[in-house]
Amino acid sequence: MDDWKALVVADVMTMDPITVGSDAPIETAERVLRLNQISGLPVVGDDGELIGVISQTDLLLAGSPSVGAALRNRPNGLRVGELMSSPAITVSLTAGLHEAACQMRDAHVHRLVVIDDDDRPVGVLSAMDFVTLFAEV
Repeated sequence: MDDWKALVVADVMTMDPITVGSDAPIETAERVLRLNQISGLPVVGDDGELIGVISQTDLLLAGSPSVGAALRNRPNGLRVGELMSSPAITVSLTAGLHEAACQMRDAHVHRLVVIDDDDRPVGVLSAMDFVTLFAEV
């Protein structure tokens, strides 16, 4: 059971994450989350650099009275960049799983975006990845 302590983020993460641009309509993010049955998306800028994360929790805010009022008063609709959490909480490919789990716990998040040396998302480590790991042990 202690073999998992030798694993690093790259061993367990979901590779090639689905991303969304910050200028995308919020409806696009909602649709991508639903169709792919995931709970969060890395948000990237025009150059592919990670700038935030949009999650189902962020989308729930759209139902609040203040965000609803903003939606009604915006001719172009709400954009991902307006609701995303930023900065994204990230982890490196070579970080240990224990370190990543502590980071998730301390930040009260369900996922970490795995980035390369150029701050581009290369994966996502989610709480479900930990569940899957331990279910297979």
